[in-house]
Amino acid sequence: MKINKIIYIALAGLMLAGCSRKSMENKFIRGFDASAVNDEWNKDKYFDFDGNNKDVFEILKNSGVNWIRLRIWNEPENPNNPEKPGASNLATLLNQAARAKSLGLKFLLDFHYSDYWADPGKQAIPQSWLDCKNSDEVRDKLYGWTEKVLTALNKAGTTPDMIQIGNEINTGILTGYYENGKLKPLSSVIGGSSTRSKENYIKYLAAGIKAARKVCPQSKIMLHLAEGGGKIDRLLDMYKEANLDYDVIGLSYYPFEKSHGSIENLAENIKSFQKKYCKEVVIAETAHPWYAKSAIDADLKNATANLTLKSGKIYPGIAENKGLVTASVQNQAAVITAVAKTAKQAGAGGFFTWGGEYLGSPRYGMFTDKGKAMPSLKLFRADF
Repeated sequence: MKINKIIYIALAGLMLAGCSRKSMENKFIRGFDASAVNDEWNKDKYFDFDGNNKDVFEILKNSGVNWIRLRIWNEPENPNNPEKPGASNLATLLNQAARAKSLGLKFLLDFHYSDYWADPGKQAIPQSWLDCKNSDEVRDKLYGWTEKVLTALNKAGTTPDMIQIGNEINTGILTGYYENGKLKPLSSVIGGSSTRSKENYIKYLAAGIKAARKVCPQSKIMLHLAEGGGKIDRLLDMYKEANLDYDVIGLSYYPFEKSHGSIENLAENIKSFQKKYCKEVVIAETAHPWYAKSAIDADLKNATANLTLKSGKIYPGIAENKGLVTASVQNQAAVITAVAKTAKQAGAGGFFTWGGEYLGSPRYGMFTDKGKAMPSLKLFRADF
């Protein structure tokens, strides 16, 4: 029994060491989601810290960014959408990927599998897939779309270094549809709810992964969940039980979202997920507002709670006023830096900011309304 126990412990140690080596094989990701740079309200006009007009991807690289995240919607011009979400169609993606790759930036592709924003509150099936009669037909549509997009990127010499199969898929994938701007539930016959239609949910994820492995065998595969500091083991257990073939657990962690949990819980999850699932972990989205309508904005209250350590003190380096984390350009950098440091210390492979490319955004942008880089963009140069 003692010999068997020793062998078991040794094997377990080797397995954990293997996970650790895998998560450390790449340079720490300092990522920036730049999906909206071609949107009409951003006009793709960006200026560096000195006021020089340059390609935004060049500005980002010079600021310390080494990875770019780009999303793709199926048909963002779909008239049934609540609004036009942006220009992230295939043509736009190819343009952006080429510019980023030409500068030596690595590239994470984010499939929303929707004509509109996909997140835990909405996962609408593309309009052109609504004629599917069963889940196998939907699976084939998803496989074909994934294959088409990745084949186009390959032919253009812009193969993604990492591929995200779905966006914040906590509640499922393809669970609803839009009709005249209104979100309606999709029948469980073809819907992919993570609770009501688990078989479809796994089937669709497996199809996307299969297509990605076929077309881009060297690319890493990410499955992306929101609530990075929350209780999301149920979903990861489901992936493990289904033996889904992926490499990276992507987490959204927004301190201003109550359900995303404390920054210490985030660290605990990162450590736990690496050991339990033997996957690399990356923060796929994070942000902090530089402006708030009031000092007691709900987002700031949530951020204060989530950034307060067990010691009762707010994470070092983050500014506060009367006990509340503030919204400022300085704190935008400080909070994201805190998330990045926490992630790195817990063993994560890196982080991506979200919303930074929106010009003059009162919430998450890192450029002024005239397109000039704000000081918070320098956070990517920090020694995490």
